[in-house]
Amino acid sequence: MFFERNEGKDASIEINDAPSEQMRRYFEGAVVPAVYYQHPNSGWRDFRDARTALKNEFLATYSLDIRGLRIKTSRSTAELSKTAYSAFLLAVTAWLEENQLEIPDPEEFKAWRD
Repeated sequence: MFFERNEGKDASIEINDAPSEQMRRYFEGAVVPAVYYQHPNSGWRDFRDARTALKNEFLATYSLDIRGLRIKTSRSTAELSKTAYSAFLLAVTAWLEENQLEIPDPEEFKAWRD
């Protein structure tokens, strides 16, 4: 039916390489709170501060300010491909493991969320 309805029309294939919503929810809903609560003396006011700290540490990039001085900023997670987002999550969870901190289980988080 698809071919009959679209006979004579052009078609294109687009690759969707964006991180899945499940990956994003795991990061925002499990990893960020886990980091926040395991660092009570960090000075972070909320999850947003913890998220920013993670991005600054694991998605660091450098640019120049208006005086020409090199400053450290972070890339947006929205611009990451699925592969890059997976690498970001892996780096954060590896850091948690190296520091003997609790790593949220993705399957347990999914079951809790659902």
